[in-house]
Amino acid sequence: MLTRLIGHKESTMKGLQAEDNQAGQFHKHTKGIDYYASFTIKHQMHKYFWFGEELAPEYRQRMFDGAKAWTEKDPLRRPHYAFVPERRNQGWDPIARNSWVDVRTTDNLQAMRETSVYLTAEETGNEETRLNYLNRLHKFVQSLYRTGNGEWDSHNYLGHTLTPYHTLYDFAK
Repeated sequence: MLTRLIGHKESTMKGLQAEDNQAGQFHKHTKGIDYYASFTIKHQMHKYFWFGEELAPEYRQRMFDGAKAWTEKDPLRRPHYAFVPERRNQGWDPIARNSWVDVRTTDNLQAMRETSVYLTAEETGNEETRLNYLNRLHKFVQSLYRTGNGEWDSHNYLGHTLTPYHTLYDFAK
């Protein structure tokens, strides 16, 4: 995305629309768009909202349709077809965690997940999910200001925690 900002449009947009290598394994239900890992969905929000007009119309529609399916119900702990019970808790992917979205709850990963789910639910009109995540966002921000950042008040992690809230500010209606 930074390459695009300095003017390399064609090669960058091609790269941003490249097929995810786990599209058929973990992301069939979201049209091949990766809405699982928190660090990935944080960037998916910028790709869709910031560069969306430059995406190929069919790719942008795939992102929208995938997000609509993803937020039709709360994706957190929504049963995933790739889950393997014998591998429970043996990693962080859907095979081990049985969820449509990253389940990790460190402050930064939670912020990435909750702001992304909120933004996509708002964009696709999934109102029940949007309101659920609006409530989660309010609770987290209240907790953050009352007790501080739970990740050791680390400058590194604080940046990863606050950046998703800047994205929310930039793109939420």
